[in-house]
Amino acid sequence: MKDVGLGPTVYYARSKLANNLFTSITAVAVHPGVGRTDQPGQMKEAYGAALGTIMTSLTTPFMRTPEEGSLSTLRAATSDEIEKNR
Repeated sequence: MKDVGLGPTVYYARSKLANNLFTSITAVAVHPGVGRTDQPGQMKEAYGAALGTIMTSLTTPFMRTPEEGSLSTLRAATSDEIEKNR
């Protein structure tokens, strides 16, 4: 092959482009669900003490702990199903 004088920088850039073109990337989006954090306490600030307390007491039982919320991310990162379904 004839050298057309592109130089080492262009050859390096082309090799990096080839690496990217032949790399398979999987992107997975997850949602942790509604978490039982300090955020429900902000309902009292937003809606007043009485309504905020009622809303917090009605919604808190359905919220996930931070540990439970992390499970969807952990599953997406470690599951064999992700790789199989690509």
